[in-house]
Amino acid sequence: MSPQLEIRNKNNVVILTAAGRFVLGTGTSVIRETLNELIRALRLQIVLNLQAVTFMDSAVVGVLVAAARTIVPLGGRFSLVNSKRVQDILLITRLHMFFEIFEDEVTAIRSFAKIWPDTVCWDKILPWLRAQSHQRQSGTIPTHGPGLCPADTSSFHDRLAVVSSETGENK
Repeated sequence: MSPQLEIRNKNNVVILTAAGRFVLGTGTSVIRETLNELIRALRLQIVLNLQAVTFMDSAVVGVLVAAARTIVPLGGRFSLVNSKRVQDILLITRLHMFFEIFEDEVTAIRSFAKIWPDTVCWDKILPWLRAQSHQRQSGTIPTHGPGLCPADTSSFHDRLAVVSSETGENK
């Protein structure tokens, strides 16, 4: 079965439901592009449901680790709903200690209710957005390629302006 990723929202939490076989290539690009777009849109409360995943290789695990390493420092949370089929790879790599892992989706979603929005680190998000904007404008990072979604600079700058105006800070 080819990799599939369904996106839903519930209680300000993005739920990604993965199904199928996730391996290097299509599997990694589907997850990477979706997570990158969510991060750019500042949707930083994410649950990835892996219960319907039949296989996941180490390349996909690397994409998940990279996403968590971006989301968590910005004040977000990236949690997994475990699959018995994926559990082995998380145990072997000892990533069961790195990720918040839940047995079911309902419990994972409920865990966000107590934390969001108090943990949003605006002091980290705004500089990160500014750095991303500056790097794109100066051409020091690619606008597309492995691990990056195609640039949507107009909406990116609009989001930066909205965030800056809401916090009362200047660009």
